[in-house]
Amino acid sequence: MNPKFKNLTISGWRQFHNVSVDFHPRLTVITGANGAGKSSLLGLLTQHFGWQKIFLGTPLKRRINGVARFLSGFRRRKSIHSHEQEVGNISYSNDTGASIRTATEGIQFAVSIHNQQPVLGTFISSHRPPPVFQQISQINVYAISADNAYAQYHGESIQRSQGQSHGPGPIFRLKETLVSIAHFGAKTDYSSGDPAAIEILNGFSRVLKEILPPSLGFKEISIRMTDVVLETETGNFLMDAASGGVMAIIDIGWQIYIYSLTSGVSGADGFTVVMDEPENHLHPSMQRSLLGNLMKAFPTAQFIVATHSPFMVSSVQDSTVYVLRYVSVEESQDDLDLDDGLPFTKLVYSERLDVINRAGSASDILRDVLGVPVTVPAWVEEELNSLITEFRSVELSVENLAELRRRMASLGFGELYPQALSKLVEDK
Repeated sequence: MNPKFKNLTISGWRQFHNVSVDFHPRLTVITGANGAGKSSLLGLLTQHFGWQKIFLGTPLKRRINGVARFLSGFRRRKSIHSHEQEVGNISYSNDTGASIRTATEGIQFAVSIHNQQPVLGTFISSHRPPPVFQQISQINVYAISADNAYAQYHGESIQRSQGQSHGPGPIFRLKETLVSIAHFGAKTDYSSGDPAAIEILNGFSRVLKEILPPSLGFKEISIRMTDVVLETETGNFLMDAASGGVMAIIDIGWQIYIYSLTSGVSGADGFTVVMDEPENHLHPSMQRSLLGNLMKAFPTAQFIVATHSPFMVSSVQDSTVYVLRYVSVEESQDDLDLDDGLPFTKLVYSERLDVINRAGSASDILRDVLGVPVTVPAWVEEELNSLITEFRSVELSVENLAELRRRMASLGFGELYPQALSKLVEDK
């Protein structure tokens, strides 16, 4: 049985005070404000899949003995003087564990994982391929295999994330594979075809039926000449002509699907998909349904997702959700020695949310989980505060409250009258 992730624990490093995440067998969602460390946590997991995250050290304000020092964010105890220290652990479903270690100094440094286990998985970054049309001018004289298709796609994705690639994008590789399969996998009077290759095409159509929005009415993939056409109830169009949201879903679905067919994964008892901000480019209705749809399309996959979307936080009941919250150094009671080059005033800890905390509306989750104090536009908040200030100095009579309601309705936010009244009562 191939191992999956079971737990990740980080403490005393960078902004992390005490973070512990127990991974659900099917879906774990990690959320929190920008800068809380969601992507850093994912980076520790994706090292298992060939994505090496490089961290940057923080320069000290002064040189020590004429030498510039760059600290790696390790909050050292005074009794520790080693060049590399343990900052956390990863445990796996096969009941083994690995130590996460980092150098204490360095302008650029990578985290090492000692006793890292061979977790099968793929990573979908927050950066989606740009929707640039690239026509296929030549095709292979054989049907591209799943292993080659994923290797090309994966390689392009890594190079683009590092700013090193100027060649065809991942979407081009997707189309190239589908066109190759259609032309050289199909049986003809002159060729016996390749049924396994054609099944890749048919299987991807089944995946798209599961994950694309029902409003699109997707029916099937059609290969016309050297391009890919989506046939839908709302019309037929080139894949490159799809909206940013639809293309993002196609991209996500293809990467997971083609990875699941590679020789090292096909036939295995499952694999892991790590996703960073999958909500990018998606309409709220798509954000609300994507994770559940992906779980249906890939029933043996373990999903680990970092997101800012309140719709994704609450989208699947049978899941585990963690929020990364800030706490002041004083409140943390942290006994670690803070180096003067790393003037932390706030640290991050993890909090597991129960189902009740995830069952609220998007506004509730934005306010209570993600820390957004108000969920109305800033100009509405300013107008509302101005009205409250004006009515704070008058008597709370029936006439005055009726005037407050009328004024609020005339400005277009009469539904916020209960909040305004509550604020006035508190002030009185």
